[in-house]
Amino acid sequence: ANGTARELQKRVEHLEKVNIELKSRLDETVALYEQGQRDLRNKQQELMRCNAELEKTRDLKEQLARENKKLG
Repeated sequence: ANGTARELQKRVEHLEKVNIELKSRLDETVALYEQGQRDLRNKQQELMRCNAELEKTRDLKEQLARENKKLG
């Protein structure tokens, strides 16, 4: 009975170590995921700003082309 109890205690200790390691990996993965989500949102906002600037530039180009046509 003592041998069985010791063996079970060893298994419990091993499983606790594995559990701690898995929790640590999960926490790290969650942190990386959350940082990735923040980076994604920042890049999406940057892309939207760039697209807005591109649209302004295209409008200005068209306006200048019309003015040049009138002058030329």
